[in-house]
Amino acid sequence: MTPVIRTIQPGLFTTIQDEGRWGYQAYGMPVSGAMDRYAYRVANLLAGNRKTAAVLEMTVLGGTFEFSIECLVSVCGADMQPNLDGVRVPTWSSFRV
Repeated sequence: MTPVIRTIQPGLFTTIQDEGRWGYQAYGMPVSGAMDRYAYRVANLLAGNRKTAAVLEMTVLGGTFEFSIECLVSVCGADMQPNLDGVRVPTWSSFRV
């Protein structure tokens, strides 16, 4: 099976995040999850994902990715000047790749 997303350059601190693990703090487990929970929720909404779907969270320097099939993706959060095939795309939006 061919992966949908291929990482070409991961960026300086790109991680896969979800909504975290709520309800386990009494056992010493931190909630963790996406740092910007608002951007996480809006990104999933704009991409048509379920609200608990995992996202790529980037800080400092974004990554470079290749998609093997057509997808609806979204970019939310800080303006890291995203682009698609060399053309700038706005943050807080969704678009087809």
